[in-house]
Amino acid sequence: MLNVTMQLLLCMFFTILPGIVKSQHVEQSPPDLIKSLGDSAVLNCSHSIKDFELILWFKQDGRRLILFGYINLNFYYPEDELKQKISFAGDGRNNATLTINNLISADNGVYYCAARRHSV
Repeated sequence: MLNVTMQLLLCMFFTILPGIVKSQHVEQSPPDLIKSLGDSAVLNCSHSIKDFELILWFKQDGRRLILFGYINLNFYYPEDELKQKISFAGDGRNNATLTINNLISADNGVYYCAARRHSV
């Protein structure tokens, strides 16, 4: 019994250790935002994950995420149908900003950013 307990403890320790030693996360701000119709909304995203040079922006629609576009090393790739509605700033390596212009009620929602490596 002692041997089984020790194995479980070691598994838990090694599972938790990488997260403690190397904290890698993406930060998004502001946590919430209230704007008037017609205004613009600015959302910020930052990370310090080595070799991640791409930041993606999503809007939650029910149970799915809608891709708004991404930023890769100072190149901006908004989805075609959103090019007149949104704009990006930042470098993708460490930070990115999503601006949603001329807000309408359909823009209300939950937005997410994510960081990843660029793959060919």
